[in-house]
Amino acid sequence: LVFAFVGVPYYDNALLWCNNTARYWPEIPVIQAIVFATLIMCAICIDVRKKSRASLRYSSRRNSVTLSDMVFVQACWFTGAFYVTWIPYLAIQYMWSSGKAYDMYGFILYASISVPLQGFWNFVVYVRPRYFGRPK
Repeated sequence: LVFAFVGVPYYDNALLWCNNTARYWPEIPVIQAIVFATLIMCAICIDVRKKSRASLRYSSRRNSVTLSDMVFVQACWFTGAFYVTWIPYLAIQYMWSSGKAYDMYGFILYASISVPLQGFWNFVVYVRPRYFGRPK
């Protein structure tokens, strides 16, 4: 919240969206979100793996795909969708700050289309196990 109020004097119209035109520091919350999302997904995978291994000794199906494997794959898909959306946005912001992105139409187009599609990619990842089935 502090970043939003500190940056108010710097907000201006950028090429695609209303943006903070200060150099580099406005992207710190995006970088923090990328790091925290990655750490949270890793923590979820580690926790599920521990619990799955603890309960595996009571199971008769030791050679099947475990719950921790399925959670790991799904977490990788969600994190990948997050990276596909926000890494290009962050890159284009830094390139605009340095003044080098104005002649890269393809990359600007990709970055500007990927951010609004984050919900779509999350939906695709969410329904993916239903269409590809769960491994046996």
